[in-house]
Amino acid sequence: MRIIDSKYNLDFKDLTIVPQITDLGSRAEVELDVEYITKWSKQKISGIPVISSNMDSISSITMAESLNDYKLFCALHKYIPVEDIIFHLETDKAHRTFFTIGISDEDLSKLDYVGKNLFNIPLIHIDTPNGYMIRFHDFIKKIRDKYPNSIIMAGNICTGEGYEKVINAGADFCKTGIAQGQQCMTKNKAGVGLKQVGAIYDCLQAMEENGGYLVSDGGINEPASVCKA
Repeated sequence: MRIIDSKYNLDFKDLTIVPQITDLGSRAEVELDVEYITKWSKQKISGIPVISSNMDSISSITMAESLNDYKLFCALHKYIPVEDIIFHLETDKAHRTFFTIGISDEDLSKLDYVGKNLFNIPLIHIDTPNGYMIRFHDFIKKIRDKYPNSIIMAGNICTGEGYEKVINAGADFCKTGIAQGQQCMTKNKAGVGLKQVGAIYDCLQAMEENGGYLVSDGGINEPASVCKA
């Protein structure tokens, strides 16, 4: 069992951003768009780096279309009918939509069905509560081999060790964040997790050493937390 040093035991509420001298006249002048070239798929992805989480009460196709209008991303929830997903991914409203799957055989079949009906699947999100399972890493490798040109986001982990495994398995983006919700069973039943700022800190060195990109998942309860993340 590994115990994280207490200096990493931080949430966004424990941080403030130090102001710096700027030639901007207002916060409204800040440019939020970013552009990345991904590690494995070598694809370009651009927009405002905020992603709607794949909760079934939030990330519907309607939400994805609305967020895309504002250059924001959406990870669809897992329970949307496959034909609806195919229809959406064929539209010009899907540029920033991640198609979310788990790691079961049924999820793989669903992905392959969508893949056979589309020219490609630009954005794939592989989601599991425990990103430390070897089975999960093997699944990422399988998806990377089958869909080499797709941008893959996978998680969740909360340590640098977990980040390294997920990225080197073939993910372009690794989600960090375990036990951020008050009702999280992983935290309440198993005592597993790390406060969100601590999780980000612990992954930073691994990101620098292994490439890829880090996605902070959770712990956002006010607008300022987005800025801190």
